[in-house]
Amino acid sequence: MKDELEHRANTIRELQGQGYTITLIAQQLQLSVPTIKRISARLHRESRENYQRLIQERIPYDVDSTLELYKSIKRQAKELADKTDNETGTMRKKKVKES
Repeated sequence: MKDELEHRANTIRELQGQGYTITLIAQQLQLSVPTIKRISARLHRESRENYQRLIQERIPYDVDSTLELYKSIKRQAKELADKTDNETGTMRKKKVKES
């Protein structure tokens, strides 16, 4: 029974995605319009809840990952700048000695 209900919900979702109206879906599946509306509302509610859960779980992780990446890039940039400053200073010292 559960598989049949799940199949029906998936079919409704597919038909809605193809642009079918509630009335056409009801006719095609031989169900009442109120039944299709009820299932459609449930699917919409579940989708919204899934998106909200995904946002709550994913955004903090993405923010943390982005901050860690930023810190790593900043550290590498500082190391590169320090290395460049040291090399430039060494080259200047050599030029002064050669003069």
